[in-house]
Amino acid sequence: MKRWCIATCLGLLAAGTPASGSTFLHVGREKLAVEAAAVVVGRVLDVSSFWSQSGRIIETEAMVAVDEVLVGESPTVAIVKTFGGTVDGYTVEAHGFPTFEKGSRLVLFLERDARDTAKHRVLG
Repeated sequence: MKRWCIATCLGLLAAGTPASGSTFLHVGREKLAVEAAAVVVGRVLDVSSFWSQSGRIIETEAMVAVDEVLVGESPTVAIVKTFGGTVDGYTVEAHGFPTFEKGSRLVLFLERDARDTAKHRVLG
């Protein structure tokens, strides 16, 4: 009886704990293409992760060789920045943000990074 009471109390505590997570709205390709500064087909040349300037989050940059520009204008090599990555044994998985793998071929909907106009972010 005592075990049942303890198990019930633990279950009630767990049920009362707020869940956390991210919510992302689905945006169609047509809308992304309209909002994007560029839509490109490319391949990942290099990927590097690092601590942000504040030292609080890990960011990743990928150098993407642009093989084809479908919409807008893009440099021949785009530097794409996103959240998450691995640095010094610490890994941050930023769900909902893209991940990059050297050598992979992909289609990107790009927007200019507001903090660094030489870099891009993945839109959507």
